[in-house]
Amino acid sequence: MFLRVLVFYLITMVFSGGLNALQGDTRPDPDLIQLVQFAPALAVGVMFAPDHQCAAGELVRVCRPGGTIGVISWTAEGYFGRMLAAIRPYRPSLSAALAPSALWGRENYVTGMLGDRVRGVSTVRGMLGVDRFDSAKAVHTYFKNHYGPTIEAYANIGANAVLAAELDAHLIELAQEYLMGGVMEWEYLLLTAEKR
Repeated sequence: MFLRVLVFYLITMVFSGGLNALQGDTRPDPDLIQLVQFAPALAVGVMFAPDHQCAAGELVRVCRPGGTIGVISWTAEGYFGRMLAAIRPYRPSLSAALAPSALWGRENYVTGMLGDRVRGVSTVRGMLGVDRFDSAKAVHTYFKNHYGPTIEAYANIGANAVLAAELDAHLIELAQEYLMGGVMEWEYLLLTAEKR
């Protein structure tokens, strides 16, 4: 339960811009210090590492024996996974040899990467309710202008108005699927394990 609270705390901080302790503020947040002491290998965003096996190895390496590893990732079936799949063909920095980030949202994939170096693996899928957007177009505009992978996709499209319009339409339609009554539900996978 503590890790679920931690996850929502970190996600809220990211979306509110409140991660001052990680943005150079000289006064560390006491809550973050306590959380880091509890879960020395908590990973939010590790799914975007280019070498998944290396990243999983680092999570295990930096965690003390008996310590808890916590990983939260967007699922392939949820909004983020589907958005990342939609923009992948337009991102030149991703070679075909790189595994899709959303694989981190599959229980067996992450468990397999951690291997026999951990025990007591527990996974739970959950939904993060986001009420920040009033329309699918607003969702799209936000991610088009503020989310690195989407910005990269549009930069690669450049002046090709046909491709830009196709991607705009696809991403707005996708956002509309997940926006119900002013709330989007973004599915995530939370995995915890104990280092042997």
